[in-house]
This record gives sequence, C-alpha cells and structure tokens, in this order.
Amino acid sequence: MEQLQHHGITGTVPKHVLSDNMKNFTAFPLSAPADDGFIHLLGKGICSFPNNCSMTFRINAPYHFFYVYEGTLSVTDEHHTCRLADRHAALLPISGPLTIEILKGHCHYFHMYISGLALLQFHTLLPSPLAYPTESSSMFTLFHTMEHLQNLQKDTFNDPLSVCRISMWITNILTEMAVYSGHPATRRDTIPDYLWEIHHLFDTQYGENYSLDELENTYSVSKYRICREFSKYYGASPVQYLNHKRIEEAKKLLLTTNDTIHEIGSKVGIHNTNHFINLFKRETGATPLAFKQDAPVSISELHYL
Repeated sequence: MEQLQHHGITGTVPKHVLSDNMKNFTAFPLSAPADDGFIHLLGKGICSFPNNCSMTFRINAPYHFFYVYEGTLSVTDEHHTCRLADRHAALLPISGPLTIEILKGHCHYFHMYISGLALLQFHTLLPSPLAYPTESSSMFTLFHTMEHLQNLQKDTFNDPLSVCRISMWITNILTEMAVYSGHPATRRDTIPDYLWEIHHLFDTQYGENYSLDELENTYSVSKYRICREFSKYYGASPVQYLNHKRIEEAKKLLLTTNDTIHEIGSKVGIHNTNHFINLFKRETGATPLAFKQDAPVSISELHYL
C-alpha cells in the first residue's frame, strides 16, 4: 500500500510554516490487512503555527487523533466541525476534504492518522473533544505514550511485532480516555503544582539522589505533608514510587544492554549493589541476573525497544 500523502493543499498557511510542518510529518506503510484487528498508525506529526491561518487538504486516513498542547483550532470535514482548545483531545472520523483552522496563534498540537475496526467503537464511547489536562492524576498514559509515538521513525515498521506494539500504545490511549470520560466520579482532584514537579523529577531524573529533607527545603512544604499528599494522589509514598520507577528502568536496561548489575544500579540511582539486588528482588521476586536470564526475548522487544 502507498504511504499516506497530503493532496491538494490550499489555504492561508505561509509557505515556510507549511514546509516546516510537513518536515515533521512521518508516513508509515500499511503492511497488514486493514481488518486484521489491530489499530494501524498511518502517519503522525507535531504541528506548530505562529499565527491564525487555515489549510484544506485530502488524505486517505479514516480516523484522525488530535491533542492540542497550546492554542485553539477547528477541524472540519464534509459532515461536522470540531473545535479543540488547549489540553483537549479528540478522535475524529474524517471523510472528504479536511480543513484545519488555527483560531488562536501559537497553536501547537499532535496529529495522528489512524485506521482499524476498533476505532468505530472507541469513537462511540468518546465525546469530542475531551478535556485532558496534564494536571489530572487520573491520566498518565496519553502523555507517556505520545512520547513513544512522536519518536517513531519510518524504519519502525519492519516486523509484525512493531505493528502489535504500536496498536497496543494507541489502544491504551483510547481506552484510558474512554474510561476517564465514562466514569467522571473516578476522576481525581487536581494535583498541587509542587507534587507534580516532584513526580516529574522522579520520572525523568530518577538517577539523582533525593531526601525528604531536601524536598521539604526546596518546596517549603513539610516532609510529612509531602508523604501524605504524594500517597494520596499517586498511590504510593515518594520513596516507594521512586524505588518502583528505578526498578522499572533497571528492568529495561537489563533486557536491552550488556551493562553489569553494578552499572545498572548506579545508572538508576542505587549505587550500593547489594541494596540494589535486594530492592530488585523485593519488587520483582527475582534477582537482576535471574530476571535477565529468564525473561523471554518477546517481552524485551514488546515493552522496552
């Protein structure tokens, strides 16, 4: 099957802006039957527009997924118009010419072109658009998984396992959205800014050393309150969450590198090898070496590559 292409682009987008956005667009071949049960990623891109403008084009993709980081835009096809403000997501069936209008300058959004039989059911479950703020503790999958999808390259689709993995990622995003929209009573409160920052530190800089006293001094919040509120919003104490994150990252390194146990422990912030081994066994039920030796190759490829 031919790779996805934009046809007949018209509108008021400046040529250099259109060119920059097209460079960020990646199309993927559909190497499997469209009715095979998987959700297929046909194309994706990060789009940025500095000013109000519009563009109309045709593209052979039955469904489009949008997440707006900043700004406001409208999406129009032959049958309907959907307006998305910042921090909103939408899964839209598209037929005929597609018009995207930037209604507020400095608009920045993620756009996926997808197909698959399951998308019809997801579309019936999801309101469009769905407010999806980063501050909500009920929603993590979208933002984490979009990073994976944004980093995909054209050579990603070189085996059936890649198709399975990407279908899993998109399914996880849409499932989380459907559960969130269908059960508003389960939505958690907005997370305080200082907790979001601590959580972000643990997720991105887990190799650093932390102490509750240092966090207390940095954020001017009692360490007892930090423990209490972190546990409330994230379901684990700061120490438990950080240790779990470190072990998850260590599992990836064990399955994807030839680093020694000591090197891996140090990379994730646990420099005492005996402590690392004991913590790893407490989290997983196996020592790092046993985990590496016993893990099937398919598990490594599916989750960590």
